[in-house]
Amino acid sequence: MSNKLKTNLIKYGITVGIGLALTAWYVIPRDIFQLDVVQMYRVLCDGFFLPGIFMIFIGLMFVMNNLGALDTISFAFHYLAHTFLPVAFGEGQSYLEYVEARREKRISGFGCIFVVGIIFVAISAIFLMLFYTVYER
Repeated sequence: MSNKLKTNLIKYGITVGIGLALTAWYVIPRDIFQLDVVQMYRVLCDGFFLPGIFMIFIGLMFVMNNLGALDTISFAFHYLAHTFLPVAFGEGQSYLEYVEARREKRISGFGCIFVVGIIFVAISAIFLMLFYTVYER
């Protein structure tokens, strides 16, 4: 097995594990086996949708960060930290130096968050369809 395949399996495994842990954290306290079928589908739909949509939004934040949309906000925190705690953080940078340094350190390899998030939202859509097949007004 190649190194790239091992790395991808580890990344996807960790992401799926975190998503399933969050789903279990939502579903288990609601004791779904004691609920009727309609409520069980509703809880499972919510349980898979919430981690899925959060993963998608976190992935979008990574994309925004890589495009430079958050550089000004992060520079503000950098400036405040270096202004009020110069002993702890050392000499500050100018905005241009800071942005150039950030461009060199962009993040990559976060596509697994999008993929797993979309899969969780798709599972949620399946439970939503099952919910509406048994739901009666």
